[in-house]
Amino acid sequence: MLEGAKMKSPAEDMFLMLSVTCVSSGFVGTITK
Repeated sequence: MLEGAKMKSPAEDMFLMLSVTCVSSGFVGTITK
C-alpha cells in the first residue's frame, strides 16, 4: 500500500491536496454560516 502511494505523480498529489482544501473550506463555510 505504502509503495503504491509513493508512486503517485506530483500532479495527482496536487489534485488530492486541492480537493481536500476545497472540501474542508466548504465544510468550514457551512459551519460558520
